[in-house]
Amino acid sequence: MAAVDRLLDAAVLAVKNSGLIESVSRMATVTAVNGDGTIDVQRNGDTFPSVRLLMSHLSPLVGDTVQILKSRGGYVCIGIIASTPPLGSVLDIRTGRTRILVPATNTTYSQAVTFPKLRGSNVSIQATVISTVPGSDVLGLTVASASTSGFTAYLRRTSATDTDIYWTAMSYV
Repeated sequence: MAAVDRLLDAAVLAVKNSGLIESVSRMATVTAVNGDGTIDVQRNGDTFPSVRLLMSHLSPLVGDTVQILKSRGGYVCIGIIASTPPLGSVLDIRTGRTRILVPATNTTYSQAVTFPKLRGSNVSIQATVISTVPGSDVLGLTVASASTSGFTAYLRRTSATDTDIYWTAMSYV
């Protein structure tokens, strides 16, 4: 290695070790959630107190791995990095609109609904009838056989009117 290369390598190493050049972005672990809306984080034994939060990260937990950025006003947490969020902390949602064909009166008709698979196992389904005559001829709407990828909707009317329903499927991961 030429003398000039050794000199350049030594200069670069001296600047790195001096702390004059510092990485703007860092991964850190939340060590405390403060009452003033900030968090304390730790990285490689260094503590960064009172790190401000962006609106997208309002519910940090101790132990979360987060990304922090240095700004003129101090550090700001821009979000969680952890590959697996704590169980029950993420809501997975699917929504849609489905038509149930009703060719005769006072008969229950069903329609299977499928959607992209939810990540959680405890599924909740809500459905609402879209009707031009609210409450007058819809005798009932029921959801059954809920799974992570679908359900069956049952509808009974006093009129032979094809009916649309809005539905929401959700599960906590």
